[in-house]
Amino acid sequence: MLIPQAYAQAAGQSPQGGGLFLPLMMVGILLFMYFTTIRPQRKRQKEHAGMVAALKKGDEVALSSGMLGKISGLDANYLVLSVGNNVELKFQKVHVTSVLPKDTLKSVGVDSRRALIWRGFPPRFNFCRAPQLNGVPAKDSG
Repeated sequence: MLIPQAYAQAAGQSPQGGGLFLPLMMVGILLFMYFTTIRPQRKRQKEHAGMVAALKKGDEVALSSGMLGKISGLDANYLVLSVGNNVELKFQKVHVTSVLPKDTLKSVGVDSRRALIWRGFPPRFNFCRAPQLNGVPAKDSG
């Protein structure tokens, strides 16, 4: 025969590393994951929930989309954000990422009288141009 016979290990011998190494390693890994990922995430969730619960009319906020505005109305799950001159948008409260200090909107160029103070754009960019059809201005229907 070319292959020698294989014999089972004698019964009663314990593994060299001891029987507790693997379970202790697993518990250690689980504790490491809890303290490095799960616990900090729960803390951030609690802080965010507290911030959302403390929102009030007149607060200046930043949303997860990057939109800035002043809260002009609140509902149980929604807020109405004033972003300019007679422009109000409705968002879910959970999308608020931060409450800004007072008068932050004025310092970044958003004013309550004007929708946005455009700085640095050449005058040829007219963002409020009336719609045209084949080069002819559309008639005012109002």
